[in-house]
Amino acid sequence: MVFDDAVASYYSEQGNAEFYKYIEPSAIIERLTTNHWILTTKVGNKLLGIIEIRSNNHLAMLFVDSNHQRQGIGKHLLAAAIKQARHNNPELKKPTVHSSPNSVSAYKKLGFTTTASEKDDEGNLAHMSKKLMLLVVCSRNQKRSLTAEKIYKNDPLKEVRSVGTSPNARRQITQADVDWAETILCMEQKQQEILQQLFGKNNLPTIRVLDIADDYEYMDAELVQMLEQENYNRKLFSPLAYC
Repeated sequence: MVFDDAVASYYSEQGNAEFYKYIEPSAIIERLTTNHWILTTKVGNKLLGIIEIRSNNHLAMLFVDSNHQRQGIGKHLLAAAIKQARHNNPELKKPTVHSSPNSVSAYKKLGFTTTASEKDDEGNLAHMSKKLMLLVVCSRNQKRSLTAEKIYKNDPLKEVRSVGTSPNARRQITQADVDWAETILCMEQKQQEILQQLFGKNNLPTIRVLDIADDYEYMDAELVQMLEQENYNRKLFSPLAYC
């Protein structure tokens, strides 16, 4: 069992006992009648991974079968869970997790940052929260998307990259960018269409189109104002983005 192999040694006997109570089928069923929900990854009847979310904002459990780790299963489970959580709770800002010490580095790779640490009767915990991984796209990554990156980069709720779709872009979009992103903002519809052609419609994260034409210089005052307007910022968390 993954917990026994990788986690149990970091916790007291009481902490281990509490975990086994937590994963009892009856306990899981009871939680699912309240404010918890679960997503799983399976091949046939074999369970490869499971993620449990509490109150649409807290990662209560994430495990991947030890024989199938380092294959992106945890990352895809987390992305799917956050997408569903944002759909259920459009006001969600930072999903959180209480991580065992050995899992902190893995959660950091998934975009979480440590906010606090504590030690209780059950063992050590790192309190972590996750930013929205936001990819901003225009054609050449010289004006509009670069302006958006400049504006949003200090937002504590977001981790931001900007790219372009043109072969002549300052930084051209890659598969790695798509894999990294949780939400993509396209300045125009044509960028969304290019992304769908390049990477496949079903392989893309949530995309929002801002309908900002290529009429502005870098950090143009009107462009900055549009990007900062509440109706544009609200699109990042709109439930319509997750249909």
